[in-house]
Amino acid sequence: MIEGQSAALPRLLADLARAIAAPDPAQFAAARNEVAAAARDDEANPALVAYAMVRQVRYQGSGFAYPQGGRASSLARLTVPDMQRFAASYQYGTGTIVALTGALLPGQIDAAGKAFASWPARTAPAPPAVTAEKRQHEIVAHRNVPV
Repeated sequence: MIEGQSAALPRLLADLARAIAAPDPAQFAAARNEVAAAARDDEANPALVAYAMVRQVRYQGSGFAYPQGGRASSLARLTVPDMQRFAASYQYGTGTIVALTGALLPGQIDAAGKAFASWPARTAPAPPAVTAEKRQHEIVAHRNVPV
């Protein structure tokens, strides 16, 4: 998410497109530490832990079973090459979605398309198949929640 004055939107979008296309390795450690700290906060929140338990059962076997922001332990293991591989695998000129909110003029909205127009047009790989499972009467226990 980027925030700013609407007049700065074309520049901010261009900066965002460049940052996604070529992430700066010098910024990686600080960004990883920031998201890992947020994940640790989530792991210490009993309400979010309860929600995570429900999500693990409900979406077992799919990516939705995992915490949205990742786990602190897995985030700590990420490396710059991991980040670069991820960024390269999710750059699609065709089908790029940019959500804009606020009081915007048509030219500012067009700036979003222009900012990402230089990305190579390629098709995203097909998502992995997810099979539905019917489960009833499952008991989930999580003993690491402080009382």
